[in-house]
Amino acid sequence: MFEDFKQKIKEKCKETQEAESSSFSPEVLAKLKQQGIDPENVTLGQLFPECLDSAGNDLSLMSGAEWEIMITYAKTRKYLLETYP
Repeated sequence: MFEDFKQKIKEKCKETQEAESSSFSPEVLAKLKQQGIDPENVTLGQLFPECLDSAGNDLSLMSGAEWEIMITYAKTRKYLLETYP
């Protein structure tokens, strides 16, 4: 009785591991291989490497929302500088 239960648990664990290993789409796997990153042991440092701007700020730590705010600010500032010199 317990052996059947143990076998079911092993099968479920095996299915879960297979599903986790294939959690990346083929496009993402191709891009990771192109960059030389192992999809099984990927780290945030590999996905988002350090990128400094001219002021020395690390842009890799910015969220998408912060990046959009920076772009909107730069576009607005450029428009104002061109319109009102």
